[in-house]
Amino acid sequence: MLACLGFAMAQQSERPARPDLAVRETQVVTGVKVVDAPRTFDKYEELTRDLLSRYKASNDTDERGELLQELGRVVEREFDARYESRSQDLKILEERLDELRTLHKRRANEKSSIVKERVLHLVRDADGLGWGTDRIGTR
Repeated sequence: MLACLGFAMAQQSERPARPDLAVRETQVVTGVKVVDAPRTFDKYEELTRDLLSRYKASNDTDERGELLQELGRVVEREFDARYESRSQDLKILEERLDELRTLHKRRANEKSSIVKERVLHLVRDADGLGWGTDRIGTR
C-alpha cells in the first residue's frame, strides 16, 4: 500500500497550502504535507513552565492552590489546541486517502490498458525504437 501511496503522490501535484496556516510534513508517508494550526501550544508550554516555577518557589498554601488551578486551565487550553491541530491533520489525511482510493480504483479499471501500453513500451525499447531511457530489454 505504501508503494501505491508513493506512486500516486509522485503522479499528482501538491495542493497549495492556505497562507494563514503553517505547513509541516508528517513522518507517516514521505511527501504528504499536512496543514497544522499555528503552534499555539508553544505559548502554553511557556506558561506552564512559568507557573511551575512560581509553584516551586512558593511556600504559601493558598498561592500554590491558585497556581495549580491556573496550571489546570493552561494545560486544558493546550490540550484543546493540540486536539484541534490533530483533528485538522486527520481531516486532511482522510481527504488524501479518499483521493488515493479513487486513483487506485481507476488504475484497477484501466489495468489492461496500462499493461498493454507498458508491454508496447518495453518491446519498442528492446527493438531500439524507444526513448532509450529504459535499460530493460536493451541488452
